[in-house]
Amino acid sequence: MSRPTTERFDPSPDHEEPFEDRVPDRLSPSGFSLWTECRRRWLYRYIGKLPDPAGRPALLGSFAHAILEILFQFPPDERTEPFARFASALAWKAFSEEDEWKAFGPPDPAELRMFKWDAYNAVVAALKMEDAQNVDVISVEQKFDDVVLGGAPFRGYVDRIDRIEGGERIVDYKTGKVPPKKFRNDKLKQVILYAAAVRARTGKLPIVARLMFPVFATNLTITVTDKLADATVAEFGLAWQQIRSALAIGEANVGRVAAGETPVSIDTAFPTNPKMLCGWCPYLAECDDGLREVRQHADNGRLKPHAPAWALLGEDRIDS
Repeated sequence: MSRPTTERFDPSPDHEEPFEDRVPDRLSPSGFSLWTECRRRWLYRYIGKLPDPAGRPALLGSFAHAILEILFQFPPDERTEPFARFASALAWKAFSEEDEWKAFGPPDPAELRMFKWDAYNAVVAALKMEDAQNVDVISVEQKFDDVVLGGAPFRGYVDRIDRIEGGERIVDYKTGKVPPKKFRNDKLKQVILYAAAVRARTGKLPIVARLMFPVFATNLTITVTDKLADATVAEFGLAWQQIRSALAIGEANVGRVAAGETPVSIDTAFPTNPKMLCGWCPYLAECDDGLREVRQHADNGRLKPHAPAWALLGEDRIDS
């Protein structure tokens, strides 16, 4: 490694914005999820603003998401396969100008056709999965930045809210792979938080929340109760308190460095959480602990052949 991360509290000391101006004033479900997964990764993403380039699977899911968003703004009888082609063309105009797509790099014509075709097939599968012409949509892409959950200012966009028998349903489109069973409860917390945000705004809790993985034609659905929502909101509020405490240490560190004093170690407030998934972390090159963990898995033959970390290990090996 070119520098020990334990001495770099600010991952981007040369950033155009000072540290204190990069401190978030709200917490999103994705930010909450990342904080509970790995606090160091949260620091790199939300404070360091380090790049996290999307690969083809994530971009494919995002494009399918954009098509579905358009489709469900139209009357039910127009949510058909032929109309999905029209929606795809509309979505592509905006999607092709997105920074993530441009950063990915325009593929060759054959790959571009395949990309669009794969997204279209994912959308068609999604339409069939939930009998789209019978879905009673209340709203699409509803913004929530005016509610507080568990003492934490909340920010999020609810992909879709449906009217169903007995109440409402939250639907969130996911761009990644379907999580293994042991991780599904954690992933479902995002839609439970969206349901809690609806309750905070309207006083009425949606009774069902769903994660939809259109590329994989899979839904994860959970019944939402006040007890479940309250427990998830309590976790969300606790995470916000932890984030604020950690960032207070960070802001104090900025002053220590400016005064020529020894800063508090980054491990104090933003510890790492080394595990198998470090092999897919976009910030692995910045993390000694993650590299050490990945190297161990590689040496034991447990690092998956398609893990992005293999490219880094070939260039930056560290002693076990």
